[in-house]
Amino acid sequence: GDAIAIRHMMFLSHSYDHRIVDGALGGSFVRKVADFLENWDINRTI
Repeated sequence: GDAIAIRHMMFLSHSYDHRIVDGALGGSFVRKVADFLENWDINRTI
């Protein structure tokens, strides 16, 4: 929508060993977690 509204926000962070996990893979994981949380449906089975 085009509406300006006050919303709840949550800050999320993670860390990983760069010797084991590539930065692109870590970023992809964070993006998927963010997408999951932004499109949360309480009726969806996990």
